[in-house]
Amino acid sequence: MKDTVFGDTSEAKPLGARLKERAKSVPAQKSRPIIRDVIEAREELADLRREGYTSEDLADLLRAQGIHLAPGTLRNYMAQIARAVAVLDTRGNHDPSVDDIHRVVIRMPKTGNGGTPSKVGSQEDRTSTARPCATDQDDEKRKLFHEHRYQDTLRRMVTDIVDGHGPILRSHLVLEIARKHGFTRAGSEIRKTLEPLLSDLRATPHGDEDMLFWPDEREPVERIAFRGLQVNGNPREWHQVPDPEKLHLMAEIQDSGCADPFEEFRRRVGRKKITRKFRAELEALRARVTSREL
Repeated sequence: MKDTVFGDTSEAKPLGARLKERAKSVPAQKSRPIIRDVIEAREELADLRREGYTSEDLADLLRAQGIHLAPGTLRNYMAQIARAVAVLDTRGNHDPSVDDIHRVVIRMPKTGNGGTPSKVGSQEDRTSTARPCATDQDDEKRKLFHEHRYQDTLRRMVTDIVDGHGPILRSHLVLEIARKHGFTRAGSEIRKTLEPLLSDLRATPHGDEDMLFWPDEREPVERIAFRGLQVNGNPREWHQVPDPEKLHLMAEIQDSGCADPFEEFRRRVGRKKITRKFRAELEALRARVTSREL
Protein backbone atom coordinates (compact mmCIF):
# COMPACT_ATOMS: atom_id res chain seq x y z
CA MET A 1 0.00 0.00 0.00
CA LYS A 2 1.40 3.40 -0.92
CA ASP A 3 2.64 5.86 1.68
CA THR A 4 -0.27 8.27 2.14
CA VAL A 5 -1.77 9.66 5.32
CA PHE A 6 -1.01 6.63 7.48
CA GLY A 7 2.14 5.40 5.76
CA ASP A 8 2.71 1.77 4.86
CA THR A 9 0.18 -0.12 7.00
CA SER A 10 1.95 -3.39 6.35
CA GLU A 11 4.75 -2.32 8.74
CA ALA A 12 5.08 -4.26 11.96
CA LYS A 13 5.46 -1.07 13.99
CA PRO A 14 2.35 -0.31 16.15
CA LEU A 15 -0.16 2.05 14.60
CA GLY A 16 0.23 4.64 17.35
CA ALA A 17 3.98 4.87 16.80
CA ARG A 18 3.52 5.23 13.04
CA LEU A 19 1.05 8.06 13.56
CA LYS A 20 3.38 9.94 15.91
CA GLU A 21 6.22 9.70 13.41
CA ARG A 22 3.95 10.80 10.61
CA ALA A 23 2.66 13.76 12.63
CA LYS A 24 6.25 14.96 13.21
CA SER A 25 7.39 14.56 9.62
CA VAL A 26 4.31 15.79 7.73
CA PRO A 27 2.77 19.17 8.63
CA ALA A 28 -1.00 19.48 8.69
CA GLN A 29 -2.28 20.51 5.28
CA LYS A 30 -4.67 23.38 5.84
CA SER A 31 -4.56 24.92 2.37
CA ARG A 32 -6.67 22.35 0.57
CA PRO A 33 -10.08 20.69 1.12
CA ILE A 34 -9.86 18.15 3.91
CA ILE A 35 -11.76 15.56 1.91
CA ARG A 36 -8.70 15.18 -0.31
CA ASP A 37 -6.80 13.88 2.73
CA VAL A 38 -9.60 11.37 3.32
CA ILE A 39 -9.53 10.33 -0.35
CA GLU A 40 -5.78 9.73 -0.16
CA ALA A 41 -6.22 7.59 2.95
CA ARG A 42 -9.36 5.80 1.75
CA GLU A 43 -7.80 2.32 1.48
CA GLU A 44 -6.07 2.54 4.84
CA LEU A 45 -9.22 3.89 6.49
CA ALA A 46 -11.22 1.03 4.96
CA ASP A 47 -8.67 -1.51 6.23
CA LEU A 48 -8.84 -0.04 9.74
CA ARG A 49 -12.65 -0.07 9.62
CA ARG A 50 -12.50 -3.76 8.74
CA GLU A 51 -10.22 -4.26 11.76
CA GLY A 52 -12.94 -2.92 14.05
CA TYR A 53 -12.12 0.78 14.27
CA THR A 54 -15.18 3.03 14.60
CA SER A 55 -15.63 6.44 12.97
CA GLU A 56 -14.70 7.97 16.33
CA ASP A 57 -11.46 5.96 16.40
CA LEU A 58 -10.56 6.97 12.84
CA ALA A 59 -11.33 10.62 13.55
CA ASP A 60 -8.99 10.46 16.57
CA LEU A 61 -6.21 9.00 14.41
CA LEU A 62 -6.63 11.75 11.83
CA ARG A 63 -6.74 14.41 14.55
CA ALA A 64 -3.32 13.23 15.76
CA GLN A 65 -1.97 14.49 12.45
CA GLY A 66 -3.75 17.82 12.48
CA ILE A 67 -6.69 16.68 10.36
CA HIS A 68 -9.69 17.72 12.46
CA LEU A 69 -12.91 16.10 11.35
CA ALA A 70 -16.07 15.15 13.24
CA PRO A 71 -16.77 11.37 13.27
CA GLY A 72 -20.14 11.85 11.58
CA THR A 73 -18.62 13.98 8.83
CA LEU A 74 -15.84 11.44 8.31
CA ARG A 75 -18.45 8.69 8.00
CA ASN A 76 -20.30 10.73 5.37
CA TYR A 77 -17.09 11.47 3.48
CA MET A 78 -16.17 7.78 3.37
CA ALA A 79 -19.62 6.93 2.02
CA GLN A 80 -19.37 9.67 -0.64
CA ILE A 81 -15.91 8.48 -1.66
CA ALA A 82 -17.12 4.88 -1.94
CA ARG A 83 -19.97 6.01 -4.20
CA ALA A 84 -17.58 8.07 -6.31
CA VAL A 85 -15.20 5.12 -6.74
CA ALA A 86 -18.16 2.93 -7.75
CA VAL A 87 -19.26 5.52 -10.34
CA LEU A 88 -15.75 5.71 -11.79
CA ASP A 89 -15.53 1.92 -11.87
CA THR A 90 -18.67 1.73 -14.03
CA ARG A 91 -17.00 4.20 -16.40
CA GLY A 92 -13.99 1.92 -16.79
CA ASN A 93 -11.70 3.85 -14.42
CA HIS A 94 -10.65 1.01 -12.10
CA ASP A 95 -7.67 2.77 -10.50
CA PRO A 96 -8.82 6.39 -10.04
CA SER A 97 -6.53 9.15 -8.84
CA VAL A 98 -7.31 11.53 -5.98
CA ASP A 99 -8.26 14.18 -8.55
CA ASP A 100 -10.61 11.76 -10.35
CA ILE A 101 -12.45 10.90 -7.14
CA HIS A 102 -12.53 14.48 -5.90
CA ARG A 103 -14.10 15.70 -9.14
CA VAL A 104 -16.95 13.21 -8.75
CA VAL A 105 -17.43 13.86 -5.02
CA ILE A 106 -17.74 17.64 -5.34
CA ARG A 107 -20.57 17.16 -7.84
CA MET A 108 -22.59 15.08 -5.40
CA PRO A 109 -25.43 16.78 -3.48
CA LYS A 110 -24.49 17.35 0.14
CA THR A 111 -26.46 18.54 3.14
CA GLY A 112 -25.43 19.91 6.49
CA ASN A 113 -27.39 20.21 9.72
CA GLY A 114 -31.05 20.73 9.11
CA GLY A 115 -30.75 19.84 5.44
CA THR A 116 -28.92 23.01 4.41
CA PRO A 117 -26.17 22.70 1.81
CA SER A 118 -22.65 22.43 3.17
CA LYS A 119 -19.33 22.92 1.43
CA VAL A 120 -17.11 19.84 1.24
CA GLY A 121 -13.90 20.36 3.17
CA SER A 122 -14.99 23.62 4.79
CA GLN A 123 -13.25 25.11 7.84
CA GLU A 124 -16.31 24.12 9.87
CA ASP A 125 -15.61 20.49 8.97
CA ARG A 126 -12.01 20.86 10.17
CA THR A 127 -12.92 22.06 13.64
CA SER A 128 -16.26 20.42 14.40
CA THR A 129 -16.20 17.84 17.20
CA ALA A 130 -19.94 17.17 17.48
CA ARG A 131 -21.00 13.56 18.02
CA PRO A 132 -24.42 11.91 17.74
CA CYS A 133 -26.38 12.08 20.99
CA ALA A 134 -26.81 8.83 22.90
CA THR A 135 -30.39 7.74 23.60
CA ASP A 136 -31.80 7.15 27.09
CA GLN A 137 -32.08 3.45 26.21
CA ASP A 138 -28.37 3.30 25.36
CA ASP A 139 -27.52 5.02 28.65
CA GLU A 140 -29.58 2.47 30.59
CA LYS A 141 -27.91 -0.46 28.81
CA ARG A 142 -24.47 0.92 29.56
CA LYS A 143 -25.33 1.38 33.25
CA LEU A 144 -26.60 -2.19 33.55
CA PHE A 145 -23.64 -3.74 31.78
CA HIS A 146 -21.20 -3.77 34.70
CA GLU A 147 -23.74 -4.55 37.45
CA HIS A 148 -23.50 -7.95 39.14
CA ARG A 149 -27.24 -8.61 38.79
CA TYR A 150 -26.88 -8.37 35.00
CA GLN A 151 -24.27 -11.15 34.72
CA ASP A 152 -26.78 -13.94 34.04
CA THR A 153 -28.25 -11.94 31.16
CA LEU A 154 -24.79 -11.39 29.70
CA ARG A 155 -23.96 -15.09 30.11
CA ARG A 156 -27.06 -16.09 28.14
CA MET A 157 -26.18 -13.55 25.46
CA VAL A 158 -22.65 -14.96 25.17
CA THR A 159 -23.97 -18.52 24.83
CA ASP A 160 -26.59 -17.53 22.25
CA ILE A 161 -24.06 -15.73 20.06
CA VAL A 162 -21.50 -18.55 20.20
CA ASP A 163 -24.14 -21.22 19.49
CA GLY A 164 -25.71 -19.19 16.68
CA HIS A 165 -22.61 -17.75 15.01
CA GLY A 166 -19.70 -19.88 16.21
CA PRO A 167 -16.96 -20.53 15.70
CA ILE A 168 -16.44 -16.86 16.51
CA LEU A 169 -13.37 -14.90 17.56
CA ARG A 170 -13.25 -13.58 21.12
CA SER A 171 -12.54 -10.07 19.81
CA HIS A 172 -15.61 -10.28 17.55
CA LEU A 173 -17.84 -11.70 20.29
CA VAL A 174 -16.84 -9.03 22.81
CA LEU A 175 -17.36 -6.24 20.27
CA GLU A 176 -20.80 -7.57 19.31
CA ILE A 177 -21.94 -7.65 22.93
CA ALA A 178 -20.51 -4.19 23.59
CA ARG A 179 -22.38 -2.73 20.62
CA LYS A 180 -25.63 -4.35 21.73
CA HIS A 181 -25.29 -2.25 24.87
CA GLY A 182 -24.63 1.08 23.19
CA PHE A 183 -20.82 1.05 23.36
CA THR A 184 -18.92 1.98 20.20
CA ARG A 185 -15.91 -0.21 21.03
CA ALA A 186 -14.79 -2.85 23.50
CA GLY A 187 -12.46 -1.18 26.00
CA SER A 188 -10.55 -2.76 28.86
CA GLU A 189 -13.42 -2.42 31.38
CA ILE A 190 -15.84 -4.16 29.01
CA ARG A 191 -13.37 -6.98 28.40
CA LYS A 192 -12.78 -7.30 32.14
CA THR A 193 -16.53 -7.62 32.81
CA LEU A 194 -16.99 -10.27 30.11
CA GLU A 195 -13.84 -12.33 30.77
CA PRO A 196 -15.32 -14.50 33.58
CA LEU A 197 -18.27 -15.36 31.34
CA LEU A 198 -15.98 -16.70 28.61
CA SER A 199 -13.93 -19.09 30.74
CA ASP A 200 -16.30 -22.06 30.32
CA LEU A 201 -16.57 -21.79 26.54
CA ARG A 202 -14.90 -24.33 24.25
CA ALA A 203 -11.92 -22.41 22.90
CA THR A 204 -8.82 -22.83 20.75
CA PRO A 205 -5.94 -20.35 20.35
CA HIS A 206 -6.15 -17.99 17.38
CA GLY A 207 -3.06 -16.01 16.42
CA ASP A 208 -0.89 -14.42 19.07
CA GLU A 209 -3.59 -12.86 21.26
CA ASP A 210 -7.09 -13.98 20.23
CA MET A 211 -9.17 -17.08 20.95
CA LEU A 212 -11.72 -18.90 18.83
CA PHE A 213 -14.93 -20.00 20.58
CA TRP A 214 -16.80 -23.07 19.30
CA PRO A 215 -20.43 -24.13 19.92
CA ASP A 216 -20.77 -27.01 22.39
CA GLU A 217 -22.00 -29.40 19.72
CA ARG A 218 -19.13 -28.67 17.33
CA GLU A 219 -15.66 -30.18 17.66
CA PRO A 220 -12.78 -27.78 16.91
CA VAL A 221 -11.08 -28.55 13.59
CA GLU A 222 -8.29 -26.98 11.53
CA ARG A 223 -10.54 -26.10 8.59
CA ILE A 224 -14.22 -25.41 8.05
CA ALA A 225 -16.08 -24.16 4.99
CA PHE A 226 -16.02 -20.41 4.40
CA ARG A 227 -19.41 -19.03 5.47
CA GLY A 228 -19.21 -15.70 3.70
CA LEU A 229 -19.41 -12.25 5.25
CA GLN A 230 -22.83 -12.96 6.74
CA VAL A 231 -23.51 -15.71 9.27
CA ASN A 232 -27.18 -16.42 9.95
CA GLY A 233 -28.05 -12.98 8.61
CA ASN A 234 -25.47 -11.14 10.72
CA PRO A 235 -22.76 -9.27 8.78
CA ARG A 236 -19.10 -9.53 9.70
CA GLU A 237 -15.90 -7.95 8.44
CA TRP A 238 -13.09 -9.87 6.76
CA HIS A 239 -10.80 -9.54 9.79
CA GLN A 240 -13.52 -11.23 11.86
CA VAL A 241 -13.46 -14.38 9.72
CA PRO A 242 -11.65 -17.16 11.65
CA ASP A 243 -8.50 -18.72 10.20
CA PRO A 244 -10.09 -22.19 9.75
CA GLU A 245 -12.49 -20.66 7.20
CA LYS A 246 -9.75 -18.71 5.42
CA LEU A 247 -7.52 -21.80 5.24
CA HIS A 248 -10.36 -23.93 3.88
CA LEU A 249 -11.11 -21.37 1.20
CA MET A 250 -7.46 -21.10 0.18
CA ALA A 251 -7.11 -24.90 0.00
CA GLU A 252 -10.31 -25.17 -2.02
CA ILE A 253 -9.14 -22.56 -4.53
CA GLN A 254 -5.69 -24.09 -4.86
CA ASP A 255 -7.17 -27.55 -5.43
CA SER A 256 -9.39 -26.15 -8.19
CA GLY A 257 -6.31 -25.45 -10.31
CA CYS A 258 -7.38 -21.93 -11.30
CA ALA A 259 -4.77 -19.80 -13.09
CA ASP A 260 -4.67 -17.00 -10.50
CA PRO A 261 -5.59 -18.26 -6.99
CA PHE A 262 -5.20 -14.83 -5.37
CA GLU A 263 -7.51 -13.14 -7.86
CA GLU A 264 -10.08 -15.91 -7.38
CA PHE A 265 -9.78 -15.53 -3.60
CA ARG A 266 -10.33 -11.77 -3.94
CA ARG A 267 -13.44 -12.37 -6.04
CA ARG A 268 -14.86 -14.97 -3.64
CA VAL A 269 -14.56 -12.71 -0.59
CA GLY A 270 -15.86 -9.58 -2.35
CA ARG A 271 -12.73 -7.43 -2.20
CA LYS A 272 -12.33 -4.83 -4.95
CA LYS A 273 -8.56 -5.10 -5.21
CA ILE A 274 -5.57 -6.90 -3.75
CA THR A 275 -3.75 -4.41 -1.54
CA ARG A 276 -0.23 -5.03 -0.26
CA LYS A 277 -1.59 -5.99 3.15
CA PHE A 278 -4.19 -8.36 1.68
CA ARG A 279 -1.59 -9.98 -0.60
CA ALA A 280 0.68 -10.59 2.40
CA GLU A 281 -2.21 -12.29 4.19
CA LEU A 282 -2.96 -14.47 1.15
CA GLU A 283 0.69 -15.50 0.85
CA ALA A 284 0.72 -16.47 4.53
CA LEU A 285 -2.47 -18.51 4.11
CA ARG A 286 -1.07 -20.28 1.05
CA ALA A 287 2.13 -21.12 2.93
CA ARG A 288 0.15 -22.59 5.83
CA VAL A 289 -2.01 -24.68 3.49
CA THR A 290 1.04 -25.94 1.60
CA SER A 291 2.94 -26.83 4.78
CA ARG A 292 0.03 -28.94 6.03
CA GLU A 293 -0.20 -30.81 2.72
CA LEU A 294 3.49 -31.83 2.67
